Amino acid sequence: MYENFAEIYSKGEYTSYSQSISEVFPILLNYLKIKSNNILDIACGEGTFCRNIKIQNPLIEVEGLDISNKMIEIANGKTKDLNLNIKYYVQNMIDFKTNKQYDLITSWFDSINYINSEEELNKLFKSVYNHLKKNGYFIFDINSIYALSNIWPGERIQNENEDFIEIHSGDFNFENNIATLKIIIFKKLKNGTYKKIEEYHKEKGYTLKTIKNILRKNNFQIINIYSCLDPLIKAQENDNRYYIFAKKD
Repeated sequence: MYENFAEIYSKGEYTSYSQSISEVFPILLNYLKIKSNNILDIACGEGTFCRNIKIQNPLIEVEGLDISNKMIEIANGKTKDLNLNIKYYVQNMIDFKTNKQYDLITSWFDSINYINSEEELNKLFKSVYNHLKKNGYFIFDINSIYALSNIWPGERIQNENEDFIEIHSGDFNFENNIATLKIIIFKKLKNGTYKKIEEYHKEKGYTLKTIKNILRKNNFQIINIYSCLDPLIKAQENDNRYYIFAKKD
């Protein structure tokens, strides 16, 4: 997953989400009185959030982690072009190990939804807890069940330009709250022909109650849950996205 899609992802509209998060992030930390000297962004993708945070404050130690070799390859290339010092890891976020602890760990763009079972979600939260310093923060977002069941299903042209056409075909299983997305890309080659690329993505929806229970099981204190960051709006069950702020006791 993402090995073939990574190049399209890094050039398309997807990075705009990480861009928008990084723009509001310093204001958010100041408002919530969160101080951080080092940050780890898990499921960092091609590193837009990491690079922007490092540019905003060069004194903060920023690291990123992703399961995709291709995404990290792109992240390293873009980071080198900007002459930034960011360390990246190719690891599975469920049971990652970096042999250090952080003031803040983040995960954006519904990456947590790719954890398709409560058992693995518990492992992820445990890994995050073990990598946080005392009083460290874990901030992440997830798609709600409402969003996955109402937005993902159906077929549509997601992106189209002179270089590629991207088509999405989605479905939702209400029995296990898992949304499946088939991505088909027709990439234009130099000789004028097109190469077909297919990838399958699965995201699981979790209730707020389940998220809270698993966080508390791993000794996290839940600070707040929002549906919007700018301005901060407290979340309701049927909002499209949750932004969850938790703290290591």
